[in-house]
Order: sequence, then C-alpha cells, then structure tokens
Amino acid sequence: MVQMIKQIQIGDISPPVLLSRLSGIFIILGSLSLFAMSMLHGSTIIIGGPLHVLSLMDSHWLAALVSSISFSMGGLILYSSHKMRKYPEDKVWATMIILGSIVGLFYIGGFGLGGILGLIGGVMGLERRS
Repeated sequence: MVQMIKQIQIGDISPPVLLSRLSGIFIILGSLSLFAMSMLHGSTIIIGGPLHVLSLMDSHWLAALVSSISFSMGGLILYSSHKMRKYPEDKVWATMIILGSIVGLFYIGGFGLGGILGLIGGVMGLERRS
C-alpha cells in the first residue's frame, strides 16, 4: 500500500510553482469579482462604498483600472510560474512572481490571499536549489 502511494504523483509540480499558480488564479478571480461587483451594483466596498470615500460621480473607471492592473499581475504570475517550472535554475521568474504579488497586494488582488501565496512561492523559488 505504501509503495502504491509513493508511485502516485500529482506531477512534477514543485511547491513554489503550485503556490505561485494558486496565487495567480486567486488574483485573477479577485480582479474579476471586483470588476463584476462594480458593474452590477454601481459601487463596491472598496471603491465608492456606502460612505462614498471617493466623491466621484462615476467610479466605474476606477474599478476597471484597479481590476485590470490586478488581472494583468495575475497573468504575469501565472506565466512566470509556468516558466519557473520549465527553467527552475533561472531566478528571474521567481523575482517576477514576487513583484507581481506585491503589486497584487496593493491592488486588492486575490482577496489578499493571492498576494501572500505569491510572495511565499516566489521566495521559495528563489531559495530553491536547482
């Protein structure tokens, strides 16, 4: 039984790559939900909520800007995690994941969880021996 469990493999995905992919997915989902909530309800908790933090008549452009930046950072993280899996000795991709996660944290990407997972995955990718 133990030998069968050892033979079962999810793939050759290392923990830094897995965490980075999850980060990219969370950040993309967070940006899409922010954009959808803004378009459906007219305002979000973050942008123009009940207190109308921003005194703009139409805050849709700001929600679109924030969600597009967050979406692009999620895409960058997913692309970098794919490249980090192909070329584990190249530390540039782990650095790109860290930078994308930091930007994703500032732009409400992935409900905060995506940025944290990306930071952990990027640091693990830098620390990993090839």
